[in-house]
Amino acid sequence: MAGLNELLKALGASAELEARYGHDPEAVMEQFGLSEDEKAALRSGDMERIKALSGCSELSSSNTTFKSYD
Repeated sequence: MAGLNELLKALGASAELEARYGHDPEAVMEQFGLSEDEKAALRSGDMERIKALSGCSELSSSNTTFKSYD
């Protein structure tokens, strides 16, 4: 579970990582050591599953993202 939390935080903090994830999400998920369940949740976009796996109830499925690098 720590891998998913780390990835979600890093995606909001790094434009470079976000771009890499956009081009090759599988490689980035592997880099962060995500479990198959975590990878499947991200691939499907199932926000309820992502929330459950990350323990973060504040995630939203909107297209608006707050980034610390803006």
